[in-house]
Amino acid sequence: MDAAVWYSFDGRTWTRVPHDEAVFGGDGHQRINGVTAVGSGFVAVGTEGGEAASLPPWDDLSESLETHAAVWRSDDGITWSRVPHNDALSGADGGVVMNDVAYDGTSLVAVGSECHQAEPFAVTGWEPDPRLNPDTGLPLDEGIPDEIDTDVDAAVWRSDDGVTWIRVNNEGGVFGGDAIRHTMNALIAGGPGCVAVGIEGFDYTGVAYLPPGGNAAQVSEFEEITDNAAAVWTSPDGAVWSRVVGETSLRHSGGDVAGWATMVDIAATGAGLVAVGRDSWDPSPGLGWSQFAAVWRSVDGSSWRRTDEPGELGYAHMKSVTDTGDGRLVAVGLWPDEMTGGEGHKAYMWSSGDNGDTWYRIWGDDEMVFGGIPGSREEAGLFGPAMIEAVTSLGGDAIAVGYMGGDAAVWTGSWNSGGG
Repeated sequence: MDAAVWYSFDGRTWTRVPHDEAVFGGDGHQRINGVTAVGSGFVAVGTEGGEAASLPPWDDLSESLETHAAVWRSDDGITWSRVPHNDALSGADGGVVMNDVAYDGTSLVAVGSECHQAEPFAVTGWEPDPRLNPDTGLPLDEGIPDEIDTDVDAAVWRSDDGVTWIRVNNEGGVFGGDAIRHTMNALIAGGPGCVAVGIEGFDYTGVAYLPPGGNAAQVSEFEEITDNAAAVWTSPDGAVWSRVVGETSLRHSGGDVAGWATMVDIAATGAGLVAVGRDSWDPSPGLGWSQFAAVWRSVDGSSWRRTDEPGELGYAHMKSVTDTGDGRLVAVGLWPDEMTGGEGHKAYMWSSGDNGDTWYRIWGDDEMVFGGIPGSREEAGLFGPAMIEAVTSLGGDAIAVGYMGGDAAVWTGSWNSGGG
C-alpha cells in the first residue's frame, strides 16, 4: 500500500498527484490519515512500515514492530515531500501511528497511538481447541482463550515547522500506561486550545464470551474489560494535556451491559464543540449488538452531553463532521448491511441547522449516489459498496471523500429549504 494525494480547486474536478516512490512509497506500507492547512501550505500525517492497519492485530505485534508515524509536507498541495524519519516518529517497542493533525496558527499538533507488547490481560473470545481427544480422535470440547497481549497508549507530537517533531511526554499516565487501551482518533484546535477525542478501552468488549461449558464470565487470570467509553483530552497549548474523567455521557447507552462508545471526529462551531462517532452495546451475549451513530456537544471541551436519543441517528457509523458556516453541520459515514456480511455498506449523511442539537438523516436508494451491492457485471462498473471517510466545507458546500467499489469517490452537497 502506498500513500496517495489528489487536489481540486473547486471540490468537483480532481487531479491525482503523480506517484513518486520516494515520497509516497518505499518498503512496507505508507498511508496518509490526516491533513491540515498551514500558513505556508499543507502538512499530512499517517504511518509507514510493516503494517497498514491503524493498530496491530490484537494478539500479534510481529508485523508492526517496524511501523512508524510519518509526515508529508507541501507548499501548494501539488508537490509533496516526506519528512525524513527520526526517533520522535518511532515507538519504543511497537507500532506508532499519527491519526490526525491540526494547526492553531502558531504550531502543529498531531495525535495518534502507540502499541507495545504487554502481558496478556484480557480475552475476546474462544478459539476451537486444535487438540484431539485420544480416545475418540475428535476435537476436544474445550476452547482456547483468544488472548490480548498488545496494549495501546494515546500519543501526541508537536512541531513549529512540520519538519522537526517533538513527542509529548505521558505525564501522570494521561495518555495511558495501564492495561486499558487509549487511542486518539481526531483533534481540533479550538475550545480551551486543543481537544482530542477517541476511545478509552476497546472498540469491542474485551470479555470472554461463552467459555466452554458456561455463560459469559470472567476468566481466571484475565481481567474482564467491559467499561469501554469515548475519551476526551484537552490542552491549552498542545504540550500539557489532561484527560476528561467522570463524564457519564461518554459511556455507551446500554447501561450495565458490555459495550463501548467512541468519538471518531470533532468540529468547532460558533457555539462550541461537536464530536461524532458510534455507540454500541450487547443486551445479551449472542443475541446481536445494538450499534448506532452518536453525537456529543460541549461548550468548553470538559463537560459533554449526548444530543441524540439511542438509535435516533440510525444503525450507522459517523466517521467525520464539519461546520459549513452559520451553525450548520454535516456529518458523514456509512450504513452497514449486516445481511450481506458487512459488504453492503452504503454512504450516509446527516445535517444539522442548530449546531448539532437536532439532525436530519440523508439517505436514499439511488445506488449511483449512495452505493450498494451490484447485481450484474455492468452495475459493478458503476457502483459498489461505499463509505465516506471525511468531510470538509468549501464556499458553504460540503465536500466529502471516501470510496465506492474499488475507486476513490467524492460527494458534494448543499443546503436546501428542507434543512438537508
